[in-house]
Amino acid sequence: MPLKIIQNDITKVSADAIVNSANPFPICGGSTESCIYEAAGYDELLKAREKIGKMQVCEVSHTSAFSLCAKYIIHVVSPRWNEGESGEKFALRFCYERALQEALSLGCKSVAFPLLSSGVYKFPKKIALQIAKDSIEDFLKNENSLNVFLVLYDDNSIKASEKLSLAIQRYIDDNFESDEKSIKSVIFENENAVLGAPEIYQKCQKCTLEEAPVFRKLKNIESELEERLDAKSDTFQQRLYYYIQKKNLDDKTVYTRATLDRRHFAKIRKDVNYRPQKATVFALAVSLKLDLDETEDLLSRAGFAFSNSSYADLIVQFFIEHQIYDIGYINDELIKRKEKALGAI
Repeated sequence: MPLKIIQNDITKVSADAIVNSANPFPICGGSTESCIYEAAGYDELLKAREKIGKMQVCEVSHTSAFSLCAKYIIHVVSPRWNEGESGEKFALRFCYERALQEALSLGCKSVAFPLLSSGVYKFPKKIALQIAKDSIEDFLKNENSLNVFLVLYDDNSIKASEKLSLAIQRYIDDNFESDEKSIKSVIFENENAVLGAPEIYQKCQKCTLEEAPVFRKLKNIESELEERLDAKSDTFQQRLYYYIQKKNLDDKTVYTRATLDRRHFAKIRKDVNYRPQKATVFALAVSLKLDLDETEDLLSRAGFAFSNSSYADLIVQFFIEHQIYDIGYINDELIKRKEKALGAI
């Protein structure tokens, strides 16, 4: 049977083997992988994947498919796009060939692939699709007993993704501020005045400097800030574990959801001098399903704050505000805008 390209959710396709574009680390990565984990049985699949351990690019392994309509999940680590200059096209072709060979060695009669490397690994979809077709069709010239499905997103998924991207872009357009505008908005919030404007000057002529509305407001802000700083005596690690306990979660669930390596998370726990990157804090906030106030709190312990002059911050803020805690979807949107992904992706 020749290659058949279908539009569907790969977790709903019935085949002897389902191919998973795996994270190199034994964790659940991007959006397609996340769907496979959830459909197969998250804990069972994660435990099986951990037994395999870290994998290299083009390396292939397999686990049981658990609750999927399949016998096996074939895990393959596909390459990242690097403008076609690092041999990644050849590596992607090799991924298809090795996964197909693995399917045959397992005695499979049918296998379903997602479009490898076309998501968070940023391969242009046209190039990824051409490599997939060429690789599979060439393999099937000698192994025509194998039924192969290349599963693309269904129309509803595409439309939902497009709507989400449009909603995020509108959110960014409505909230983005340049650094200069952000500074002014902090100083003159609710004053409807610009420094040096006649209204401010006239007010200052009738009162002392300390009584002027702008400076009075700044003084109140400074006082409130001092009170908040006094209350925020917990370290980042202490506050992180406060939220883990509050959400009734265990460490493994948290670092897995955040797509962080176990060793990285152990460093967070043990190293008192550890200072996380902002993307790591965001990954943990998404994993813990914190609301905006809680996320701001955790950020502050690491010396950060949301910034309306950062596209990445606004994207994460959008997802948290709308209670969409899927790190795969968040990373897809970040990478589309050439921002750093969260976690270990």
